[in-house]
Amino acid sequence: PLLPAAGTQDVGAREEAPSGIGLRLSAGPVVGGFYHVSGVEAGGSAARSKKVHQDDVLLMVDGVSVRGMDVPTLSKHILGPTGTWLVLGLQRFDSNGLLVVTHVTLQRSRGTPHLASPSPLLPASAAPGGSTLSTSSSTSTGVEVPCDLPV
Repeated sequence: PLLPAAGTQDVGAREEAPSGIGLRLSAGPVVGGFYHVSGVEAGGSAARSKKVHQDDVLLMVDGVSVRGMDVPTLSKHILGPTGTWLVLGLQRFDSNGLLVVTHVTLQRSRGTPHLASPSPLLPASAAPGGSTLSTSSSTSTGVEVPCDLPV
């Protein structure tokens, strides 16, 4: 069989766009240098898991701390090939007001929007367990943080 010459690419081959998990994160680190979940996209891997809630604080992706991480680097950690898995480390307050840290394993899915137009978000009241407590210090100071990082 004939092989393509070095440095050429098969015309039919396309690089697949990265897939996400259906989260919207704060536009930058806001809670002690960490990001917070500003929305869970209906139909995404995060919503289907029922383990990720609006206002969770994202601590880690695959064991790597996101504290102080810039947005492009964070996107590279979360977005990836369809069907691959990642583990998020999340912090939240439970229904008793206790601080809980949990690890959630999610699969990146093709149908999950990423870095595109916003999709419908599940309101906090639709998250399992009802409304969640905000752990964001920006909420108490009245500073609104734009939510423009869908992953």
